[in-house]
Amino acid sequence: MKTINLKMRDSPNYFQHGGQRGDHRMVKLVIPLPKERLPEIASCMALFSCDDELVLSPIILPGDSGDCYIADGKAHIALWQRLTQCWVLRVQVECYGDAEGTLFIDRTAISEPVVFAKSLADGVRTDYLPEPKALTDLLESMHRHGNMTILEELGDAAGDLTYHGEALVTEPLTNTEINDLINQAIAALG
Repeated sequence: MKTINLKMRDSPNYFQHGGQRGDHRMVKLVIPLPKERLPEIASCMALFSCDDELVLSPIILPGDSGDCYIADGKAHIALWQRLTQCWVLRVQVECYGDAEGTLFIDRTAISEPVVFAKSLADGVRTDYLPEPKALTDLLESMHRHGNMTILEELGDAAGDLTYHGEALVTEPLTNTEINDLINQAIAALG
């Protein structure tokens, strides 16, 4: 089994080669958990970004066996075939204060990307990876949203929210103005 020790970071400018696409439980990710919260962590769950889809792991518990477990302050996760079919895989881990995952404690940063190589039709393994530009385009497309044009117009100037470069800061409403707005809303509702 190939073991990949992931670094957790928000910048996608570095990637690790995860092996051949479609491998089943042949790649294990080792992900550091938040050190300052380790004594409180009773369980965790991995959230994978795979082909613009979110895939959740089973609940990961302390121990040192099985496909998913917590040991030495790290989450160990054997990847199943659905995840290795992706070109690019990224992961974030949520930590919980109980084994059932009901009390949220902390969340790691997003991992550096893991990229899987394509295999040839006759089963011969190859180290082929997408061209750097194709990989960059793919990573950028993973962060697209339907409301991207609106989001791109948002910004800030000296800590104030802006839209189309115009400040969206307003003065606080007075009690009279708030009451007027409430009365207008009630009147509109009939």
